[in-house]
Amino acid sequence: MNWTFRLLVARMGGSLSLIIALFVGLVGISIAGASTRATDQLPILFPAQVPPEVGECSTPITTDVDGNVSPLFCGSRINVRAWRAFVRLSSQASQVPGQVNKYQLFKLHRNSPLSMVKRAICKPQPGDNPIYASEYRLASAYFGWHFKFNALAWVATGHCASPSNSGAA
Repeated sequence: MNWTFRLLVARMGGSLSLIIALFVGLVGISIAGASTRATDQLPILFPAQVPPEVGECSTPITTDVDGNVSPLFCGSRINVRAWRAFVRLSSQASQVPGQVNKYQLFKLHRNSPLSMVKRAICKPQPGDNPIYASEYRLASAYFGWHFKFNALAWVATGHCASPSNSGAA
């Protein structure tokens, strides 16, 4: 035994088991804490199945004439009210014949490929191009996507107009 450990045991009244228990407890806490990201502690927003990659905030939103909402973010954090407004819009779309979106973009995952993201954007839903772009911006921040992709320009140039809505372009 080294001299610091002996001194510690002597000061604790020889209670080696107590010292070992404290040491194991402290090591266990630091190991458990080291593997957890701060965002893993955030609530999962419906219908996503993982916590967001960025922080969350809640600030009042305004709804434009076209149904788009703002602000989407508070700094770099996702505005939960905006997320929920788009989920509600998607839910309402699923009630209309031919509208089958039902949260497609918000159900994707961190590792979703761009082709899957494009297909989800192209699912028929109410609204116009700015709504598609706003939904993409929120989902992109939430899942931590870093595609070099302009959703507004992509949709505006007719990429979703194909009958299959494949998003393959």
